Amino acid sequence: MTITSVVSYGFYQLLLPAVFVLSFITFLWGALLFVIAGSADFELSSKGKSLMLYALIVFLLMAVVWGVSGMFGNNLGLLVGGAVG
Repeated sequence: MTITSVVSYGFYQLLLPAVFVLSFITFLWGALLFVIAGSADFELSSKGKSLMLYALIVFLLMAVVWGVSGMFGNNLGLLVGGAVG
């Protein structure tokens, strides 16, 4: 097992899914703040909106990183077993 396969496994199988899950949980937390707690407090409503926006930006950026790194990894032969897609 080479170092590139270990790094690509850690990146594609551990790090990226963890960031996606954290982004999704953050989005849900922001939605809860916006809908439930924000109905009574304007400050919590704006905090919920900003959390949802930041989580969506992180989610989209990670999708782009996953796609671009997968494209480069496949073209350079670094990924084993087609970890992307």
